[in-house]
Amino acid sequence: EERKLPVVQQGTEETNGMFAILLNDTTFTYNGSSPNASIEIYANNKTLDIFLDEIDHIKKYPWYCMEQTASKLKALMMKDEIDATLRIKTKADKEKDLLLEKLLKAQLFSGGWAWWPNGKPDIHITNYVLQCLLIQREQPLVENAVRNGLLYLQNNLAEMNTATLLESLNTMSKAKHDMQYGNYIRGIVLDTLSLHQQWLYVQLLQNVGGNYTKQLEKLTAQKKSTITGGVYWGEETYRWYNNTSATTVIAYQVLEKDEHYKNILTAIMQYFIGEKKKGYWHNTVESATILHTLLPGILKQNNQFTSPAVLHISGDTNFTITTFPYHIKMNAAKSIELQKTGGGLTYFTMYEKYFNANPIAETRNFAIKTVFTQDEKNVPVLQSGKKAEMKITIDAAKEAEYVQIEIPLPAGCIITNKPQQPGMHIEYFKNKAVFFIDWLSAGEHVYSLSLEPRYNGRYILNPSKAALMYFPTFYGRNEIKKIDIR
Repeated sequence: EERKLPVVQQGTEETNGMFAILLNDTTFTYNGSSPNASIEIYANNKTLDIFLDEIDHIKKYPWYCMEQTASKLKALMMKDEIDATLRIKTKADKEKDLLLEKLLKAQLFSGGWAWWPNGKPDIHITNYVLQCLLIQREQPLVENAVRNGLLYLQNNLAEMNTATLLESLNTMSKAKHDMQYGNYIRGIVLDTLSLHQQWLYVQLLQNVGGNYTKQLEKLTAQKKSTITGGVYWGEETYRWYNNTSATTVIAYQVLEKDEHYKNILTAIMQYFIGEKKKGYWHNTVESATILHTLLPGILKQNNQFTSPAVLHISGDTNFTITTFPYHIKMNAAKSIELQKTGGGLTYFTMYEKYFNANPIAETRNFAIKTVFTQDEKNVPVLQSGKKAEMKITIDAAKEAEYVQIEIPLPAGCIITNKPQQPGMHIEYFKNKAVFFIDWLSAGEHVYSLSLEPRYNGRYILNPSKAALMYFPTFYGRNEIKKIDIR
């Protein structure tokens, strides 16, 4: 029988790099970390081009949970706004219609949305999807979905904690949903709230026409500053809906509507641009939310607030950058020196990507073990033609939310059963399975895949990897293995 097996390269792709916001004339050196790495350089000093690159990145993201579907739709709508401002004829884009249809079909009978279709309703996801749909509620089908979603939130207010209550009241007030907000506002004590919740509280007062002057003065005084002059609020968490970026987005939205504080907006924008430490923001929801918040102001400034700069690259290779945006992919280099002269703010990133053929296990966040069983016994060698299970044990050091687990398969096996399981969504491919888990408690968790070993031989089993989907730098993996099928 002819084998039609996926090609498997031993190892995993690794990325190292640096990021800088260059304000003044400066020089620095970057030393390469791998002799086999290709190096990518990206430089820009036009803010709108940076946003266009981010929009393209969102569009290319491979997954389609409800948050990511909404984020992609937001990105495409923002691209239309940019095209309109620059008087570029917008091409018909069927993808927007498909994304919108996907969101509307995934609305649950209750009116809410789950992280993945047909899952358990999620308040954070429901609020995020609704705020995306508000932009298009002039369409009858969208308006109907929005109304049902708002009723879902209203019907569940009594069961919400303070955080989700404030989040939901904000969504409802932005949508001009008719209800008595004062009854809920009077029950909230400002001093008992986290900083993120205090900004939500002030935004709620602003939305419903309440008095928030004193509270806003107190909150703006708690701003923090970066070395490059950016201003932000909040505490870093690994939850996309209340981390520093989420808090600072709310701050920007509130301050933008208040004439007394508009002078702070450029410094907040500087913070967000400075947060693109790996070329892009941390995740799709962060990218789409920041873009949607900042873009109207950027468009009013006619897409540029800095003058041209000159970048001189020297070392193992030599060239000068005078036009932006600039992007180049080069072969490995041991040492690169950058000298920047003239111009204002310049955004610069440099990355190495290489394939690590022998990655070691990483266990600080998630410790992972994989074994194969046949006849309910662990086996070192698989017998071809006989049902088998691949068992994956994940020991989470801490509780984690929105976890993605990628499980490569040995090329000699196929998956024979592809069920969905409660509390998660699973994507099946020829060469791997990917589990998306809403909530993972600390401790051990065991998952399994039903396989049929089909082709004799010795096969590579690349590391399984678990990571926070919205903060993938927090991950764990096991070591490379080999498995025989006889």
